[in-house]
Amino acid sequence: MQNEPEVGSNEPQESNEGLLRQIFTTGCALSLATGLIFTWTGVPWPYPTIAFALAYVFGSIYSLPEALKLLSKGHFSVDFLMLAAAAGAALLNRWGEGAVLLFLFSLSNTLEFYAMGQTRREIKALMELRPSEAQVVVNGAEKSVAIEDLAIGNIVRVKPGERIPIDGVVESGHSEVDQSPITGE
Repeated sequence: MQNEPEVGSNEPQESNEGLLRQIFTTGCALSLATGLIFTWTGVPWPYPTIAFALAYVFGSIYSLPEALKLLSKGHFSVDFLMLAAAAGAALLNRWGEGAVLLFLFSLSNTLEFYAMGQTRREIKALMELRPSEAQVVVNGAEKSVAIEDLAIGNIVRVKPGERIPIDGVVESGHSEVDQSPITGE
């Protein structure tokens, strides 16, 4: 849906974008609430419509560029469909319904961005737990080898308390393995 930063992304930039998304979603919610209050209390036109129009602006600030970019390539996206539905509501003079739609869509995108950021940080933390070297047994002697240089068929010795550097099959011996970084238990 949205352009997602890569796993090794710049966290301050991601944090700034997340904050902006929260601000725009909050602006959409406040504009929507203002429009609804104006409508329910009988504030005359155009004030409710102006409030709802502001909700449209705040709610589409991230979706509109993405929808236009994909549309220019001949592709429809959920962003385009949501914006088209909101525009249809406005054409039918149902600004409030379109504002609700854009608020919910903006909120879901903001929550998705937050969840993806959390996932990226967790994956990065797991990758940092991986050892950079393994002890490979060659002709009965141990030799330190970079993880990237391991090959299928290498015999890797893992001593008690060490992290397991690579997937494999236990050839001999026994021990217990702390799986909590993977399972979360």
